[in-house]
Amino acid sequence: LMAILPFLLLLPLQALGSVLVFKKIKAKLGGRFRFTVSGGGALPPHVDRFFAAAGILLLEGYGLTETTPVVSVRLQKRPVPMTIGPVLPEMEVKLLDPETGKQVGPGQKGVIHLKGPNVMKGYYKRPDKTAEVLSADGWLNTGDLGMQTWDGELKIIGRTKETIVLLGGENIEPVPIEDAILESDYIDQVMVVGQDQKFLGALVIPNQEAIEKWAQHEGLTYLSREDLLENPQ
Repeated sequence: LMAILPFLLLLPLQALGSVLVFKKIKAKLGGRFRFTVSGGGALPPHVDRFFAAAGILLLEGYGLTETTPVVSVRLQKRPVPMTIGPVLPEMEVKLLDPETGKQVGPGQKGVIHLKGPNVMKGYYKRPDKTAEVLSADGWLNTGDLGMQTWDGELKIIGRTKETIVLLGGENIEPVPIEDAILESDYIDQVMVVGQDQKFLGALVIPNQEAIEKWAQHEGLTYLSREDLLENPQ
């Protein structure tokens, strides 16, 4: 009973959301909608959760131009949230530790390497650039940091070149932190920084329209946008 109690308490809220919001979204999709695929960039976790709550099947996929272009996508009948699914049947994948170069197993962070019939032969007339990412036996270094589940689904963590190394030697992946910060309605863009520093910082571009609406609601007066951003509140 204790295990199902939270779900029972949430049922009225879910029903209300379905009537007020989700039903209208589904109606806009034409009534015969089955699923859609998200790609071209990382799917923000809060967007993923929203569509899941709405009962809309959103399958995140992953690929590169060098893999023409699809590598993986969540399975329609058994989608695993927060992953990009398993790689395509004819592809091989291995994750290598970014520091040692040794292959790592499920649940461990590593650089994603791919091999298969859809992997490019090389960059046109650029053997030097080709050699940087493609091994002699056809393994492509994607430059993406990932993790593999025990069932074979992939999860993207960040980019190898984006890893921040703090003064104390800690390796920080900024992407998950940036994704969490971007869940705020008041922030448009953010970049976490801190290479060779004692701690992390963030460069933030605010959502000016949202902030001005909040200021109006709070009765704040200001002369300019810059003046408003300096307000401690």
